[in-house]
Amino acid sequence: MIPLVLMAGRNKSFIKILGVPYDNFNIFHSWFGRMVIAFSIIHTVVEFQSIIINGNMGKAVKIPGYVLFTNTLKEAVVAMAAILLLSPAAFRSTFYEPISMCTSS
Repeated sequence: MIPLVLMAGRNKSFIKILGVPYDNFNIFHSWFGRMVIAFSIIHTVVEFQSIIINGNMGKAVKIPGYVLFTNTLKEAVVAMAAILLLSPAAFRSTFYEPISMCTSS
């Protein structure tokens, strides 16, 4: 996640540091984002699967903060799935104007 955040900077100083063309840098950023989403979904599935297989759901719910953790985990995966669905260029170019009109002041 850290490389993704660093690559999302406004000035994109890594382009100068790495000497990579702007288009290639954007492709790297897109693929890092896809990997972050894939890894987070895999992590969530494996986490819940291990809890269910080991039969620890009853014990896990009694741990302070665990329900908040699992709810936050589910919300994060839903948000990342939404990003994955809304990030393709075809979707962005189709809905750019209406979204920009709603968000501009």
